[in-house]
Amino acid sequence: MINKIINKIQTFTDELQKLDYVVSFNNKSYFNSEYKTDKYIIKDCLSSTWLYYDYTENWIIDDPEQDKSKKLGHNYPKGTWMISTQKNNEFNYEDDIIKFHIYSNSKITDSILNIILIGIDGKTPQEIIWDDFSFIKELRLDSFFEGPKNIGINSVLEEIKKQIYLRYRKRELKLNKILGIKNY
Repeated sequence: MINKIINKIQTFTDELQKLDYVVSFNNKSYFNSEYKTDKYIIKDCLSSTWLYYDYTENWIIDDPEQDKSKKLGHNYPKGTWMISTQKNNEFNYEDDIIKFHIYSNSKITDSILNIILIGIDGKTPQEIIWDDFSFIKELRLDSFFEGPKNIGINSVLEEIKKQIYLRYRKRELKLNKILGIKNY
C-alpha cells in the first residue's frame, strides 16, 4: 500500500494537487477517543496528537489443557489456530503484528502521520524497531513538514519506537525475574 501512495505522490508536479491527495488520508486511522488523554499525547508536537497501539497475537494450540485459551474461558482442540487482539499490553517482539492508531487536530499532520502508519502497518515490533523509515523520504513531503512540524513528526517516530522498546524491556525484566536472572 505504501508503494502505491509513494508512486501516486511522485506523479504530482503541482504542490496543491499533492496537498489535496495527502489530506485525503486525514482521519483514515480508527482512533478510539478514550485515548485522547495526557498519557497518550505526543510531546514536542505543535498540534495536539495522540498515539496508541494494539496488536494481533496468533498461535496454534498444542496442549488444550495448558493453553492460554483455556484461561480465557475457551475449550478448543489441539491444532486450533487462535487469534487475539489486545490494546497497549505486552506483545511478542518477534511474532505479533502491531498496529498504531494516531489522531491529530491538525489535518495536514494527521494526514501525513496516517500515511506513515500505513508504511509500518502489518509489521512486527522487531521490524518497526529496525526500520529506518526510508519510505518517508520517498514520499517527498518535505514541504509539508518543515521546521517545527518536522520536529513533531520525528517525535511521533521516536515515540513509536520507544513504546515498542519499553514494552519489550518490561517483558524481558519480568521474564528475567521468573528465571532468576539478575537485571542490569
